[in-house]
Amino acid sequence: MRILHLIYAYSPADFVTGPPHQVHRLTRELRAAGSDVRVITTNGNGPQVLDVPAGRWIEHEGVPVYYGRRIPRTGNFSWDAWRAVVREAGSADLIHVTGIFSLFNLAAAAASRRCAVPVVVSPRGMLDPDALIFSPRKKALYFRLGGSRALAEAAAFHVTSEMERAHVAALLPGARIEIVPNGAALPSDDDLRRWTSVPAAAPTVLFLGRIHPKKNVIPLVRAWASVVPRYPDAKLVLAGPDDHGHRAEVERTIAALGVARSVRLSGFVGGEELSRLLATSVCLILPSLTENFGNVVVEALAHRVPVIASTGTPWGGLREHDCGWWVEPNVDALARAIDEALSLEPATRAAKGERGRRWMTEAFSWPALAGRMADFYRDVVARRGPRVSGG
Repeated sequence: MRILHLIYAYSPADFVTGPPHQVHRLTRELRAAGSDVRVITTNGNGPQVLDVPAGRWIEHEGVPVYYGRRIPRTGNFSWDAWRAVVREAGSADLIHVTGIFSLFNLAAAAASRRCAVPVVVSPRGMLDPDALIFSPRKKALYFRLGGSRALAEAAAFHVTSEMERAHVAALLPGARIEIVPNGAALPSDDDLRRWTSVPAAAPTVLFLGRIHPKKNVIPLVRAWASVVPRYPDAKLVLAGPDDHGHRAEVERTIAALGVARSVRLSGFVGGEELSRLLATSVCLILPSLTENFGNVVVEALAHRVPVIASTGTPWGGLREHDCGWWVEPNVDALARAIDEALSLEPATRAAKGERGRRWMTEAFSWPALAGRMADFYRDVVARRGPRVSGG
């Protein structure tokens, strides 16, 4: 079975680390299991471009990838990538598009009509009503230019949580929807011991993600300001790139509340530095207004770190598995959870982290999830019936 994956950005892109890196791990696992998977993407990486050969097929960590040249100041538009979709669609058994509001959704829909190849769409939270309020004019234009038709013609949708399934079903009644969560890459016990061998200089609450209004960072800072007087040595680390200039507003809030000494905006953090920061934090906090999944939750729990997540995320299991807090995304609820996390005895905190890691091991292993995705693909292709060759 030949699968063509289309995504706006792809590993090693690190401006947005969620879908690009999750799709890369999925494609690697699918190829290891015998599927012929190829990826068409752009060389975009937020405001920068990747230092990769563009406009031709290369291999990236075992996966054939075509990085189309992004046209400057167009978001993630690439004529290279569009032409690659046209060339490759005829030999694919299925096209899987990650994200909405991109050229890839329109290109995949056009290829489906021409070649009768089924299309699976992963919205990745972009059909959440709370997400649709951002840039509404651009999104309305996209729907008018063919986006609505592209969604209506999709053979099926892949979502990562029950919450996201409900969002898609509300917008597209009767659509076929399959839930396959993202997977967890668990560090070894040896790595965890190495990263925690030198304790953090101060008790650290870690936010990891883009500095964007959707992530609810300003209410998090306000919550922190109400808690930190009781923990004068504690630090809040906001680790992630600025998105659409929101960092400046966050900085003004930090200054106005007088908490600059206890809050650090670190910018993007990755690799070994990120693993050490995660492993030595008191907890990770994800206060987002909305998330279709929240990969940082998986990362933190895999590192044995408890998590505070908002009810705008699909992580109610934090309560069920007693490895964190699931709270409303408002200042008071966030402050109460942070206060409780900082006040825990080390042994109690470690037990929460261990339960979280065990949960990730049992329910979010990559080989098992890739197998579920492959079964889903096969069923979509079988239901679609015979197809014609592309022109």
